[in-house]
Amino acid sequence: MIPKNIPEITLDDLKSLIENKVSESRTLDYKVALNFDKPRGKAEFVADVIAFANTQGGDIIYGVNEEEGIPTDIVGISIENPDALKSRIENIIRDTTIPRVQGLQFRFIHLEDKKFVFILRIPQSLFAPHAYRDNHLLKFYARNVSGKYLMDYHELKIAFTFSGSISERARDFKMKRLMEILSEGVTKLTEKDISNSPYLVIHFIPLGSLVKNINLDIFQVYNVLKAEKLLFEFTYRYNIDGLQFPYQYGEYYQIYRNGIMESVSTNIFRTLENGLPYIAGYGAEANIFQDIGRFIKISQVLNLLPPFIVMISLLRVKGYYIYWGNVLHYPSKDDRKGINRDHVHLPEVLINEYDEDLEELLKDPINAMWNAAGYAHSVCYPPDGTRPCRDKYHKIT
Repeated sequence: MIPKNIPEITLDDLKSLIENKVSESRTLDYKVALNFDKPRGKAEFVADVIAFANTQGGDIIYGVNEEEGIPTDIVGISIENPDALKSRIENIIRDTTIPRVQGLQFRFIHLEDKKFVFILRIPQSLFAPHAYRDNHLLKFYARNVSGKYLMDYHELKIAFTFSGSISERARDFKMKRLMEILSEGVTKLTEKDISNSPYLVIHFIPLGSLVKNINLDIFQVYNVLKAEKLLFEFTYRYNIDGLQFPYQYGEYYQIYRNGIMESVSTNIFRTLENGLPYIAGYGAEANIFQDIGRFIKISQVLNLLPPFIVMISLLRVKGYYIYWGNVLHYPSKDDRKGINRDHVHLPEVLINEYDEDLEELLKDPINAMWNAAGYAHSVCYPPDGTRPCRDKYHKIT
């Protein structure tokens, strides 16, 4: 793999590979041509991508001649429309890999006319092993210094075991943090005593944070967020965990050194005139969409790659109702609604790309929150399939 962020790779970097005779390896492959118009070429292309994803990731450089793995000259390949090629590759990978390989990065270096060198960067996958779906067969590939090969039984067994442990690590982190929040409270982080309040807690976990040694430079994180105008509208402070943004109304945001992000809020929990405690439904949904949308934007500027797992929890909510602000959902003690357990853990969400449709992805956890309070669905997800909140409470700014 070329040791640079892919947008920064230049033609000089490619010439340096030739001058220094940098050979093919587990993380680097040279191809003189790109051809997936025929089934065999398409199968070879997908197998190459899967092999990198199932091993250590790496770069495939198209448009470079090689002899016995040593690059000899830059010839380029003809590309009519780089954006169209990118879309075509994404569609091929989506349709032929199980589970789908995520996080591909593209770099097109122009040579002349319609000639380009095309670099495809494949990250080491957190959901390995991936397979190529060849009719009714699944073929698993990995990579060594000699190239790709079919994985054997023992390699597959190890890969499946490791993949399952990643989700467990994410849940373990979440539960550890929830226990700390419940036992220690967050009073010291805010200007309001909320130590015994209910909480809405969101954990946004780049799965790479669980398997890679990510250690963000927190001072640099602050500078990047300031430059990109992504700072939270609150004060901030450095802490042992990373960078924190406490807020006077009983909430805070935390960016951990390993890239994990957390938000805690209490301002959606209120009391009706009849004395019943309730969750402001519109406020809860708006908070969830705004926080997750912001976490995705922060991940992009910090180069934290998908996939991300989102975990949403409601703590100390037994006896709480959900109220939207209209007669239809005005709660009373006689309607047999209300949350009947102390803590509610909503269904997890996996975000595979930065630009996924959050309203569709968050449908299940949002509806589950309303289910917990005795309702069939959220006001924002009616059975007719319309999305009345898309440009209002579910709008990402």
